[in-house]
Amino acid sequence: MKGSDWLFSKVLYLEVHRVLYSPLSAGSFIKEPDELRNSKCIINIKNSDQKCFLYSVLAKLFPVNKNANRVYKYRMHEQVLNMTGITYPVSLSQIPKFEKQNDISINVFGYEEKEIFPMKISKIKRSKHVDLLYLKDKEKVHYCLIRNLNRFLYRTSGMGCRQHFYCPYCLHGFIKQRTLEKHRDFCMSLGEQKIEMPTPGENDIVEFSEIAKQLRVPYTIYADMETYVIPVRDDRDLDPNSSHTKNLSEFVPCGFCYQVVCSDDRYSKPPVLYRGKDVVETFLNKLLQESDAIMNRLKHIEPMHESPEIEREFKSATHCHICKKAFDASSVKVRNHNHINGKFLGLAHRDCNLQYQQVTFIPVVLHNLRGFDGHLIMQHLGKYKSEKLNVIANTQERYISFSVSNLRFIDSFQFLDASLETLVENLKKSGVQHFKQFRKVFTSEEERNLLLRKGVYCYSFVTDEKKFEATELPPKSAFYNDLTKCDISDEDYLHAQEVWQTMNIKDMGSYHDLYLTCDVLLLSDVFERFRDMTISNFDLDPLQYFTLAGLCWSACLKMSEVQLELITDLEQYLMIEKGTRGGVSMITTRYAKANNPYIPETYDSTKPNVFLGYFDMNNLYGGVMCEPLPVGDFRWLSRTEIDSLYIGKIEPYAMTGYILEVTLSYPKQLHELHSDYPLAPESTFVRLSDLSPYNEHHYRSLTKTRKTDGEDKIIDRKLIPTLRDKVEYVLHYRYLQFYLEQGLELKKIHRVIAFTQKAWLKPYIEYNTKKRQMADNKFEIALYKAYNNIVLGKTMENIRLHMNFKLVNTKKGLLKLTSKPSFERVTIFNEDLVGVKSKKVKLLLNKPIYTGMTVLDLSKMFMYNFHYNCIRKRHGLAAKLLMTDTDSLFYSFEGIDDLYKSMELDIDLYDTFI
Repeated sequence: MKGSDWLFSKVLYLEVHRVLYSPLSAGSFIKEPDELRNSKCIINIKNSDQKCFLYSVLAKLFPVNKNANRVYKYRMHEQVLNMTGITYPVSLSQIPKFEKQNDISINVFGYEEKEIFPMKISKIKRSKHVDLLYLKDKEKVHYCLIRNLNRFLYRTSGMGCRQHFYCPYCLHGFIKQRTLEKHRDFCMSLGEQKIEMPTPGENDIVEFSEIAKQLRVPYTIYADMETYVIPVRDDRDLDPNSSHTKNLSEFVPCGFCYQVVCSDDRYSKPPVLYRGKDVVETFLNKLLQESDAIMNRLKHIEPMHESPEIEREFKSATHCHICKKAFDASSVKVRNHNHINGKFLGLAHRDCNLQYQQVTFIPVVLHNLRGFDGHLIMQHLGKYKSEKLNVIANTQERYISFSVSNLRFIDSFQFLDASLETLVENLKKSGVQHFKQFRKVFTSEEERNLLLRKGVYCYSFVTDEKKFEATELPPKSAFYNDLTKCDISDEDYLHAQEVWQTMNIKDMGSYHDLYLTCDVLLLSDVFERFRDMTISNFDLDPLQYFTLAGLCWSACLKMSEVQLELITDLEQYLMIEKGTRGGVSMITTRYAKANNPYIPETYDSTKPNVFLGYFDMNNLYGGVMCEPLPVGDFRWLSRTEIDSLYIGKIEPYAMTGYILEVTLSYPKQLHELHSDYPLAPESTFVRLSDLSPYNEHHYRSLTKTRKTDGEDKIIDRKLIPTLRDKVEYVLHYRYLQFYLEQGLELKKIHRVIAFTQKAWLKPYIEYNTKKRQMADNKFEIALYKAYNNIVLGKTMENIRLHMNFKLVNTKKGLLKLTSKPSFERVTIFNEDLVGVKSKKVKLLLNKPIYTGMTVLDLSKMFMYNFHYNCIRKRHGLAAKLLMTDTDSLFYSFEGIDDLYKSMELDIDLYDTFI
């Protein structure tokens, strides 16, 4: 429940996943690898029993000078340690109990694929502290003592560096002990994870370099499945006064449809339809057959169609058609052509042409794959033992994509996040000519006019295959939606009747087939139109990506031609990470009532006027992304430079910008004025002591928190605006300038990162904004808006949340993954397929998070500026903020004559006027 607003109440159901997990089955001696032995920092005790953990701890507590790896040196001390309730071999999960019983802190480090990584790190380092190494060899595991962690990590780093003090949480080294101590407190809050930074001059630049993604994927399969909705009898005696889950229905696949679409429409195929038994298995078999046929076809390269025009262009061409850059005297020009139809594409640099390679995967596109169809398909993937399986997971139950052989399954909803019904209706308004595949199947205007919309289907009626034999359309009640608890409209039912009659439907099976076929054809045409627009705008094919976010990130890098320098200094990265805070969302006043003279039926002239006003900032993030943003040249300022830095004189659009760590004082004379929207919100832990007596009472009653739980009990971590002073607060320099203008006092500047800045995102944002303004249909309007909005998420991508999740369908593969020290847990799909979640052995912090941090800070500054320099400046304390939700502000204006007339005085701030 971390990161959510849910509160734990009680356990209603417990599911235990058991796997053959070999690591701690032996516990006998394992010889350490040479690269670790050479550090001369390990005591590897040669035990023949399962007590290597015990002996390693004793070796730390009772050091010996000779034969330190002999068991007999420590057996006389065994009774010193309290091992009550702890079984051998000692698992990682038992170590906290051992620590508590013995007042000893234990850190455990793993070794896998020649990488040392933290596995279990104590939050509190006690006076007696032990560092252990966890070795694995096939089915055996073994603990060793690390005599000196700093020396061990220094000698095994192989970097030849000067770092002598290492953080146990991220294994990053520091030259000075005091630098490590300051770093460790924040690093501890992030959890144990070995960290690596980009190497200067090697992998420290982010720019568009994926030339192959400009090439249109030649073959795509669009697909959909339908299911029986089988009622389930749930006879459990459930408590009506408590929350619970009740099983209502089981979804069993009853049919599928897919269509192969080729960039050369001559090779596109009509829809393939199936209804019957073994639906998913038949579906996958059919797709694998299509995959084999397509891959064989792609092996044939159609010769280029020569012509005199091509030769003339070869002599006159000045720019590469792939990278758009000019040819120079050293350029080797080559002809590039479409390998499927032989069409000449243009002249290119030889290197560009070599990168412009055709893909070896076939996208299989389903709408809402993550939410539904993916779970059905996943149940059958394990049967394909000879095929390679891959998965990109959001969570252990939701997947961005998965693949089997050359088939890459993706979710169209991750590009077009609207229902198919909405997408079809929006595209219709841009012209029916875009429905190319649909129009090939349905050739008469009557059929097209009737079927060119999302159909309606009676899921509640089709509970088994016998229902397909019904020769009449079921009554309207059979179309009731159990999920939305709604009936279909009379208009929709009338449409279903018209479809039945016009298309000469013989039975429900035929109706099912038509409904499914239409869905696939419409999805195909909608997504192909999306591809056409994206290729036209950015020369990138969406099907080269997994999500819209990845596509748009490439698009903005490509359009701007920017080179973003990655941060190579861990402390700089952590400082910026510390300063990354989202938008303020809160309710400060729970109830307000308008007394508005423009609403005569509720207006009371004997009472003061009260206007309620809701203000929403148009395109907040889009506007901020047009501002100067960091691009590189990151460096620490020296103390001399910091002392001479005058914050107030730095220009907003200066070439050099700054991110600062400061201490701010919040003067008491500002508290009343700022009480409903305090400046400088903090991401902080909420403790019981922070709650009012009323809220504490309700929290304890809802969570069954004991009275004995102290006031320091942490409830959650939240972004909270407070009137407290801010200590070591990280922020952008323009944000700091605004705070100082509003009266906050700068007490100390601790650290400063300087950087070069430019408005590199502005061309991309303004391009999409202009195209959106020119669009004349909802499909394009929504798409250009999404192109901009989705970029922000990529600018602050938290790769700490990325999962290491793999699919295995053999016993050997499962044992290999579950026997690794990094193994965490499994997701069992069935007897043929298991998902294995493992800890990432190391994490490369290679994202330009400074962009996201800057955008978030400037966005909050824009909102605060509107509040204090517009609303409060105009109305003072008569304007009371009731709530805010990142880009909106809701006010109560009490005692003013007319809100709307006062808005006229600032009309340039508003896009509408009442």
